Amino acid sequence: MSDFEKLMKYFENGYYADFIMQLFEIIAIISGVILVRKDKLGILFLAYLVFDLSVSLGVTYIKVFSSVTTYEISVIIKITNTLIALLELCVYFYFFRNILANPTMLKTIKILRVVFISLISLSIAIHSVFFTEKYSYIANAIWTTEFLFLLPPCLTYFYELLKRESLVNLYQRPSFWIVTGIFFYSATSIPYYTISHFLINQYNWRFTSLLFFSIPFTINFIFLSIAFLCKKKLTI
Repeated sequence: MSDFEKLMKYFENGYYADFIMQLFEIIAIISGVILVRKDKLGILFLAYLVFDLSVSLGVTYIKVFSSVTTYEISVIIKITNTLIALLELCVYFYFFRNILANPTMLKTIKILRVVFISLISLSIAIHSVFFTEKYSYIANAIWTTEFLFLLPPCLTYFYELLKRESLVNLYQRPSFWIVTGIFFYSATSIPYYTISHFLINQYNWRFTSLLFFSIPFTINFIFLSIAFLCKKKLTI
């Protein structure tokens, strides 16, 4: 079987959503490079997007063209996604620290960041020492925790936005698009990661993944692109 035939078979098996996500992530990266490369927050978002895309393309290549076993691919995905979650949370928390005024939430963000980094370190240590097959449960718990940690800052932002008077149109505020993307992605991902391990062998698993992971993730990239296209400082 040629490489092209392998790629077509990969898409026929329902993995076309990966390609769509990668396409919109590339669009977000190009938009960011053109419009926010001189903004410190813009650079952080670009670093996150580039790292995530690199991992996504690497995993796709391994799935399609390598002889790596399904279990080994699963382990690679769990570890790399955990590292992405760490970078994602740190970037988003840094962003929230620059747009929120509530002192309690700012302190909470610092605490949650330390807790999450500790959880990541502990999970990797457990997997390295025991190489347990139950790491899937641990990874899903970590990803769910990340999204739970992101919801309070999002809600705080929306609350402060309602109380704040501004001459800038809501839809021209980069921060609004970024936070809305984070909130939507987090809120829909929590139920997915909570039950995904139990659905992985079910006939409707790919549809569930498309609905609660691929589509929200893609929308998050679209909203990031819109935020970059506002051509304003990302904290506005």
